[in-house]
Amino acid sequence: MTLLLWILAVILVVSGIFAIIRQQVLWGIVLIIVGLLVGPGGVSIFSDDDADGDGLGAVTIVQD
Repeated sequence: MTLLLWILAVILVVSGIFAIIRQQVLWGIVLIIVGLLVGPGGVSIFSDDDADGDGLGAVTIVQD
């Protein structure tokens, strides 16, 4: 799964760079940002940063 996310992220970022070169700046920026969000390293919308695996990240529920 990680390899597929890397490949997808690379394709999106490279496509974004080519779009910027072709004077499609807004579309290029969107592709680059989406590529960075999809990629498994650094910032990723598919990563689970918490230890319990519930996908909530650093959300803490406080009960009285």
